[in-house]
Amino acid sequence: MRERLGPLADIIGPAPPTASPVPEHGLAITVVAVCVIGLIVLWVRMGSSRRARRRLRALGRDYRNGRLAGREMAYQVAGELASAFRVRRVKADEVPAGLQPADRARWVDLVTHLDALRYRPDAALDPEETARLVAWVQTRIGRRR
Repeated sequence: MRERLGPLADIIGPAPPTASPVPEHGLAITVVAVCVIGLIVLWVRMGSSRRARRRLRALGRDYRNGRLAGREMAYQVAGELASAFRVRRVKADEVPAGLQPADRARWVDLVTHLDALRYRPDAALDPEETARLVAWVQTRIGRRR
């Protein structure tokens, strides 16, 4: 058969195909996608914490300046807490899972004060106590899990 091919007989045939790099690229793409999704979730969570802290500062400022009544402020603070801690309702007997054990008693105190302002028309909260509660909440929103 070599005689019939003549001068073409000494040409080397094509190399066999190498292993496809698709599995390596597929793993790399999966890892990158998981990392990107994780970063997006972290960014959204931190963004909601920042927004809640900013909104709480504005609520405290509006209350101190007299632009916001105590009852209205209590409802808005409770809404911000529910949003920040991802709970449906703010209740004294249901402490959010993200709080440290040392903060649980303070949470009960805060929610009790908010309930008094929201549900008793004659209840009032002094500005110092309000500022202290808002400051406490702002620091705890950033530290939750």
